[in-house]
Amino acid sequence: MKQTLWIHPGIQRTATTSIQEFFFENFQVLQSRGILYPFKSRRHFTFMNRLLDGKLDVDAAARDLIRRANEKPDPIHTIVLSDESVSLRRTRDLARLARLRDHFDVKIMVLLRRQDLWLESWYFQNVKWQWNPALSHCTLDEFLAQRHSFHWLHYDKYIKRFEKLFGTENVEVAVFERDQMPGGPVQSFCRQIGLLNLEGLIEPKHTNASLSPAMSELIRQLPVDEGLGDETRHILTKVIQTVDNTLPEALSGGGKLILPHDTRREIMNEYAHGNQTLAQQRFGRDELFHDPLPNETTPIAKLALPEDGVTLMQHFFVPILSDLIRSGAIQRPGKKG
Repeated sequence: MKQTLWIHPGIQRTATTSIQEFFFENFQVLQSRGILYPFKSRRHFTFMNRLLDGKLDVDAAARDLIRRANEKPDPIHTIVLSDESVSLRRTRDLARLARLRDHFDVKIMVLLRRQDLWLESWYFQNVKWQWNPALSHCTLDEFLAQRHSFHWLHYDKYIKRFEKLFGTENVEVAVFERDQMPGGPVQSFCRQIGLLNLEGLIEPKHTNASLSPAMSELIRQLPVDEGLGDETRHILTKVIQTVDNTLPEALSGGGKLILPHDTRREIMNEYAHGNQTLAQQRFGRDELFHDPLPNETTPIAKLALPEDGVTLMQHFFVPILSDLIRSGAIQRPGKKG
C-alpha cells in the first residue's frame, strides 16, 4: 500500500509560515503518529524547486522520501511537503510533481484567501522582504498595475490545473476565512490530512506578520535589497518589525486595509465569475467567500510617513538605529568584532 504524500503549495499569505512552523516544531511527535515532515526544514523550498526545475530526478526523489520514512522507528503512513513557491509555477512545471503518483497516493491541499485581501498582504510582504526588485519599491498603484501577472489569483483556473494533474478527488480546497476554518488554518490543515488529535503538540505563534502602512512606506524607500547580505537583511527586518510593534496607533497608518473602496470592488468584480464557478463546483453554492467587503465608512490606512521630521526621527529612525547597535549589526566606534 502506497504512503500518502500531501503537497501544500500555498498560496502565500494563507498562514503558510505558521503551518510550516507547526510541522517543523512537532517533527518528532508527529513521527510517532505516523506523519513525516522531512529534511528537518521549516519549508521545502530547495527540494521542491529542484524537482520543479528538473534538476532532481522525480523517481530518485521519491525513493529518497520512502527510504527516510521507512527508516523511522514508527510506521509512517503520511508525508507532508510544504512550500508556497510552488503556487507561482505554471502547469508545465507542476506536471513533474504528478509523476510522484507512481510512488505515492498524492494529495494536494490549497488554501484560498479573498483576492483583494491577498493583494494587500502581498504588497506589504514584497515591500518588507524585497526579494523581487520589480515589486519591492512600488507604490500601491504601481503594484496593482502588475496584478495580472499573479496568475494564481484566478482560483478556478488554478485549482483546475491541479485537478487535471492529480485528479479532482485528490485536491482539497479550504477557504481562508475565520468561519470556514474552525480553530484556525493550522487546525484546519491538520484535519484535512487526518491529524485529529493535537494533544501534546506545540501550537505555533502567528508569524511573518505584515508591517504597518507607515513602516511599510519607510522600508519601501530604503535600498534593503542592494548589497546587504542575507544575515544583515534578516537582522534589519527583524529590528524594523520590533520597532513597528511599538509604534503608537496614531503613527502606524491605521490598520492593514489600504485599497480604496472603488478599487477593491473593481478587483473583486474581475474574479467574481471564477470564484462563483469554483464555489459551485466545490461547495455547491454561489459565493466562495463569506466575509463581506468593507463598507464605505470603513477607514482606509494611509501609506505615508509623518511629515514632521522630529516625529519621524523619534519614532522611526532613532529606535531602528538603536536596536541595530544593540544587536551588533552596527558597532560603536572603537569596538572590535
